[in-house]
Amino acid sequence: MDSQGNVQIRIETPVEGGFNSLGCVLPSYRITEQVGYSQQEVDALMDFLRRNVHLIMEFAQTGGFENASAV
Repeated sequence: MDSQGNVQIRIETPVEGGFNSLGCVLPSYRITEQVGYSQQEVDALMDFLRRNVHLIMEFAQTGGFENASAV
């Protein structure tokens, strides 16, 4: 999380020859990069982020998944 409360998210899916990738800034949901995903896939990924933003922001504030879970 940066000093203004923004979190950079990067989602990658392996495909033959590389990765599809989506970059997004939360909490504004501004897409910064989109390579290889269809619009339907982007919509589904953005829906996933909207449904989980509260957890993502909490984990970012507390030092990541390892610090916010019982791992």
